[in-house]
Amino acid sequence: MKLLLRLACVVFLVAVALSAQPRPGHIEIRCEPGVAVFLDGVFKGPTTTEFGFPGLLLMAVTPGAHTLRFAKEGFDPAEAKVVVTPGAGVKHTVEPFVRQVQVKQSGEGTGQ
Repeated sequence: MKLLLRLACVVFLVAVALSAQPRPGHIEIRCEPGVAVFLDGVFKGPTTTEFGFPGLLLMAVTPGAHTLRFAKEGFDPAEAKVVVTPGAGVKHTVEPFVRQVQVKQSGEGTGQ
């Protein structure tokens, strides 16, 4: 009987501890396909159209503040800060990328 009571107490304490942990949220990223997405410096995948929208859906994100980084070859990277609340979703739309431009001047009057 004492063993059964102890086991019941342990099960109860574990259940209480698990229910006290905040539920994860998700981040819905709207962006053109082919953009690499990083969450807090960790690569999460490229944006696609497989979710029914152009972008990426990040599931099971720990609640709190996060940094998103978006990279596409030939373009300046973009970065955003988001806050995920327990059990909820955040939607973030990435602005269009601006092509990197390098200007080199040569010829008369440039000293070359």
